[in-house]
Amino acid sequence: MVLDDDDGKPSYVDDISFVMNQSGSLKYEPPINVNFIIHVEPMPGPAGLKTAVYDDWRATILWLKTMFDEYGHKITLQSNGEYMEHVLYFGHQAEINQFIVDGHEVATHNHNYYRNAQFDWRPASKSDFVMTNRSWADTKYYVDAVVGAANDTTMCAAVNRTFQRPLMKHYGYTVDGSSAADGRERVSDEYIGHRPWHPFRPTNSTVPGQDLLEDFTAPFVYLDYYPQINSEFGHGSYSRLIDFQRYFLHIYKAWLTKQAAGEASGEDKVWVWGWLTHAGSGATSAQTKEKIETMLYWLNENFHRKKTPQGNLIAKPATEKEVYGEFVIWESTHPRQSSFSYYLPTALVGDVNGDGKVNILDMALIAKAFGSSFGDSRYKPEYDLNNDKAVNIIDIAIAAKNFGKTNLY
Repeated sequence: MVLDDDDGKPSYVDDISFVMNQSGSLKYEPPINVNFIIHVEPMPGPAGLKTAVYDDWRATILWLKTMFDEYGHKITLQSNGEYMEHVLYFGHQAEINQFIVDGHEVATHNHNYYRNAQFDWRPASKSDFVMTNRSWADTKYYVDAVVGAANDTTMCAAVNRTFQRPLMKHYGYTVDGSSAADGRERVSDEYIGHRPWHPFRPTNSTVPGQDLLEDFTAPFVYLDYYPQINSEFGHGSYSRLIDFQRYFLHIYKAWLTKQAAGEASGEDKVWVWGWLTHAGSGATSAQTKEKIETMLYWLNENFHRKKTPQGNLIAKPATEKEVYGEFVIWESTHPRQSSFSYYLPTALVGDVNGDGKVNILDMALIAKAFGSSFGDSRYKPEYDLNNDKAVNIIDIAIAAKNFGKTNLY
């Protein structure tokens, strides 16, 4: 265990023998596909050629490729249209296409910006379908101009969910790479305590609580991943290095459980775990680069291309396009069979607001109903922890017993 120099708290998991030691007769389980995604965000600054920003982001992207090639990992580079317009202007198409030659992927990332004029990209209202469609058309045009439409099949878009399905189908995108405004990545953290570990075809429903429902007719597959490693919190998740290691250990423990218990006959679902960084937004800092490289080293030392004592491959690098290809093969032999399974955390008594931990927020909610009983307007059955039709000191004591505990991995 490596300790943080500032506060002495753990910042890096070094010894993982507590989950590596295995015994018994274990069955085959497909390896965990590990995705790494680079998001090229909207370029800051006034309209016009943004040479300094472009040079900075280009250097980061090329540095990441060099490092990932060295460690034998794969990248899905998702770019907006404005950046690709700069690529064309400066004649750097070859270095972008080298990603594809070397086994990486180049795809699209769209924050709903449309092209008003040369090097003038402006945000469109997410409630305006006409302008949203224009933003997709403009962005795809420039990404395709660099890498070709046949290579551009993955989209991560900040898009109104009601617009997503027709746009994905029209533009031929087969993979939704964790579209942020789509909201599924955040509700999955809330519902199941982690990002989905298996690809699935999602519903287009906007009804609360139906975000993770499957729809076998959807024209695209949903993949999810964790946000950029930074100092504390981002995109709905804790984002320190140790958090990313914890997230991977979470899926690894579930994978080990499946390996030991065995799937239903012929099930063997596709596994996926992803993480990302940004070309800008602090990704160029030496601290962030060090954390990314440390994560790569840790994955290689313990999981990537490693096998269990029983001979099962644990994890392998993959692009989002490759995961999609693996999923389609699985889907062809499992027609109309659910590909999305998850493991709910064990219920934690006292976690009345359902955030996976018992803390002062839960105590405050119970206290607000204190003294109420069945039939009172203040009475809430979820605060009546012993089900005696009253919220009283007994319920406070039950919650206090678990104060500070969490059921999130």
